[in-house]
Amino acid sequence: MLGIIIKTVLNIPLISWLQGNGSVLATALGYSASILYMFIMIKRHAGYSFRRIFKRFILIGILTAIMAVVAYLTSQLVSQVISYEGGIVQAGIVILISMITGGGVYMFLSYKVGDY
Repeated sequence: MLGIIIKTVLNIPLISWLQGNGSVLATALGYSASILYMFIMIKRHAGYSFRRIFKRFILIGILTAIMAVVAYLTSQLVSQVISYEGGIVQAGIVILISMITGGGVYMFLSYKVGDY
């Protein structure tokens, strides 16, 4: 209920300020408030500690950032050899190689980190 109230209150001002992006931002803020409230209630009533989940969340974020950098660099290098502007097949090849490289790095690092 909290999220709906926040979204409703923020929707009109943010839409008039940011147009279509305002609606997206209002939705994200309402959803985030609902999630935060849920975590607070779980901690209060179940006594659950979110420390391990938070650490894992940070680790996933770091691994994702590394994967994104590797995929971007791979696409830049491969596009020097295969022009993605040459057509849909060439663009698909560049994307496929970048996805395989980025995904491979993510899987390798996830395996090396193990059970964090």
